[in-house]
Amino acid sequence: MLAKPVSLLQVCSVLLLTLALLPAHHPNAASLPSSPCSEHHNTSLDGCLHILDVNASQAESDGSCNINVSSDAVSELSLCPWTSYVHTDVNRIPKHINAAKCRCQKCAIPESLNVCSPIYRVMNVLRYDTDQGSYVHAWDKVPIACTCHAPQIQYVNAKEQWLQPSE
Repeated sequence: MLAKPVSLLQVCSVLLLTLALLPAHHPNAASLPSSPCSEHHNTSLDGCLHILDVNASQAESDGSCNINVSSDAVSELSLCPWTSYVHTDVNRIPKHINAAKCRCQKCAIPESLNVCSPIYRVMNVLRYDTDQGSYVHAWDKVPIACTCHAPQIQYVNAKEQWLQPSE
């Protein structure tokens, strides 16, 4: 499938939309230009990317992830970037499986409560069973990427807390 060419104006429009999501009360919001890429004939793509890089590093200072917008890798551009590695298990076929590890706990969204979690793929493998002395079918849960989502909320039943016998 051939990629459709993208104009500098389209790229800057997407970057402007991203910059618009930066809250007005963010500590460095006043230092940012109001429309960094609106004069597309005078502004280079590098200028737009530099402004977005500045915002990403500011987000990292509040505990969020840093997005590498100059990368082509989806793992770097995600709101929850991840690192790929090879998991090795000599008692499994295949012995080597590509896996992912989330690099951050919080998403790259300033002032957000959203968190990063791995996305898993359940994979059919053969695992050596020492009791049988042969390989048996097994299912391995393999992390393949990371995603940004709202945190899970756990509710506590207040009645149960009060119904416990007192000493």
